[in-house]
Amino acid sequence: MFSHSAFDAQQYPLLKATGNVGIGTWAPTCKLDVDGDIRASGGLVVGSSRDLKLDIEELQSEDALKTLLALNPVNYRYKADLQEKRVGFIAEKVPELVAMNDHQGLSTMDIVAALTKVVQEQRKNIDKLRL
Repeated sequence: MFSHSAFDAQQYPLLKATGNVGIGTWAPTCKLDVDGDIRASGGLVVGSSRDLKLDIEELQSEDALKTLLALNPVNYRYKADLQEKRVGFIAEKVPELVAMNDHQGLSTMDIVAALTKVVQEQRKNIDKLRL
């Protein structure tokens, strides 16, 4: 898994001295850095146990709604794959609540949490209107 030149990273996984692994990149910046699509025949599981977390506090409905309203969905193509049109967000333009620290990516699970909170709040409002 070690690479001998910058060109090898395009064909082979690269293990850096930092312990970071790169696939399709010769400069991995995190534990697993993949330049390209990832496909799994199963599911992607994100560790979410209370045991893994600190400073747990409930997401406020106002913050969730403000975040969702600030998201701007766009159509785009990746420069490396001009054939496939995609839908998503521009990382540099998403609200802080869902942005990664480097503003090069975003957390889809954070968006799911904000969506969930807004739907829950809307459900409460709908139930009140029915009474």
